[in-house]
Amino acid sequence: MFWKKRKTENRPLKLVVTSDWHHLSPSMYDMDEEFRRMLIQGDGKLTEYSTEIIQGILDEAVREKADAILMCGDLTYDGDAVSLLELKRMLEEVQKKGVKVFLIPGNHDTDNGFACAYRNGTSEKAQMVSHAMFMEEMKESGYAHAVSHDKNSFSYMQALNEKVWLLALDANAGAYGMVRESTMQWAEKVLAKAKRKGVMVLGMTHQNLLAQSQFMGDGFTVRNAPEIRNVFEKYDIRVNFSGHAHLQHHVCTDALTEYCTGSLTVNKECYGIVTVENNGVKYETKHLHVHEEQARKRFMDTVFFQVRHTLEDKGIPEDIMKEMTDYAARVNSAYFAEEDHLGKYREEEAWRLWQMYGQESFWYAYMCSFFSEADT
Repeated sequence: MFWKKRKTENRPLKLVVTSDWHHLSPSMYDMDEEFRRMLIQGDGKLTEYSTEIIQGILDEAVREKADAILMCGDLTYDGDAVSLLELKRMLEEVQKKGVKVFLIPGNHDTDNGFACAYRNGTSEKAQMVSHAMFMEEMKESGYAHAVSHDKNSFSYMQALNEKVWLLALDANAGAYGMVRESTMQWAEKVLAKAKRKGVMVLGMTHQNLLAQSQFMGDGFTVRNAPEIRNVFEKYDIRVNFSGHAHLQHHVCTDALTEYCTGSLTVNKECYGIVTVENNGVKYETKHLHVHEEQARKRFMDTVFFQVRHTLEDKGIPEDIMKEMTDYAARVNSAYFAEEDHLGKYREEEAWRLWQMYGQESFWYAYMCSFFSEADT
């Protein structure tokens, strides 16, 4: 047990919420041309700096005197054992400093056949983290001190303080994006206990319970999300924390507010500071500033590559295509960081170029969804 007790009387509960670190141990790759190409042609993660970025969020939690870190899954790049055990050691150190850690596995973290090392311009299979290994190695950052935990998954109910509990639901340990029926039965029992005690319950999942955009439904939401939302409403869980989509975003319905925290190694190094007081929850987006400029550039370079690939066969003059791709990269970066006033981008000349040359493309429809959302 690594926890150092801290006095909590007469102050709000403070949480650092983070997600999708996708850590890959430096011992698992050579930073050669082939690996760099893989990073650029992927989804824009700043993988080579993951150790420094993750240490940055742990240090920030200590500086903030946070009661706990909530980590919404996808700790590792693709579920290799070396990277997971490195993270375990880092989390042990921050817990010794008085900050508790509560996490759940993401879809990349267990039983992932893509666990690899990247050396000499090629990939080679690495030891894969099994569900059983994750359950054992990460229990001190999960269910080890829980009010209750589900025997068949990494799901657990944790008391954050006397008045606030956390329901962490695992949809990935052998369940392929769905919370098992047996886990839901367990959850209802422990939620009934919480209701009898009159405590406030917060939810945490890796995949989303609410689609974060019209393009982020299937594959991004938990497969039985409607059932989970019904249970949440029944037991008055009004807030859920999730990740998976890599963007910083939130969605509200009459029954539920979901805060999707962006990938810490993508774009603008987003995370959340949450304060809970008098049954109210405040979520504030923050940026880590460890390698923020490099992370944003990597993300924009990746988008630039993807957009150019979409447009290059449409006969668009080179100078116009460059202006369009630069614009799409900037707008997408702003959207992923949940910046205000996205509608201002429609006033730029480059948007007129998209209307002239790119209306039949995915990226045009995708950006239109940003602007429609900004109008509501």
